[in-house]
Amino acid sequence: MRAFFDFEFTGLHQLTTPISLGIVMENGEEFYAEFTDYDRAQITLWVEDNVLSGLFLEDTEQERAMNYYKEDRGEISSLLTCWLRKFGGTIEFWGDCLSYDWVLFNSLFGDALSIPKNVSYIPFDICTLFEIRGIDSDCNREEFARLKMGENDRKHNALWDAKVIKKCYERLTAPSFAYEEGNKVIIVKQLTAFSGLKCTIKRVHFNGGSLYYELNEVPHLWPHEYLMIDE
Repeated sequence: MRAFFDFEFTGLHQLTTPISLGIVMENGEEFYAEFTDYDRAQITLWVEDNVLSGLFLEDTEQERAMNYYKEDRGEISSLLTCWLRKFGGTIEFWGDCLSYDWVLFNSLFGDALSIPKNVSYIPFDICTLFEIRGIDSDCNREEFARLKMGENDRKHNALWDAKVIKKCYERLTAPSFAYEEGNKVIIVKQLTAFSGLKCTIKRVHFNGGSLYYELNEVPHLWPHEYLMIDE
């Protein structure tokens, strides 16, 4: 089982404290928390305008029934541990440029050796997937994900960012997908014969509903990976 997660926090420094945490599981289940004990002395104008303004919990019974909590770190740690226990097998946590996020996650439980037993100690980063697919890892995630905001979704909100990370992962690991890069449409298609080769489409035609590519200047064959095609 994969968990896609994001923290919002008080600053990019060693003593940062968590403001909110969003987790979306592979099956769509959600956990969202807003921390009541973040260090207010660290709040900058940018964080106030862009992060604190995106907090929305009112601490109602209805929110708690949805696994949305407004509590201090100790209580959120307990609630999260109980929530994660219901998922069978090992849980892989996936983030986006997650250096701070993973440290904050471990800190919720005291240290890296005290995280829930069903959580893998190895975190995974979609930045690496972007690079493997030959896509700029600094690309706009929301544009790539093509995900529409819901009623409670807000930019720079941990739950929204977790949803975007999940959608990016799904697109990056799909058998094929397309995305825009400048005035080009890049088609990435999983094939067994090529590994990371950039080729040019000579002709595209349909046969019985299937899409076939005829390629120019196909380089040396490598073990299975993917083929990127500039259209």
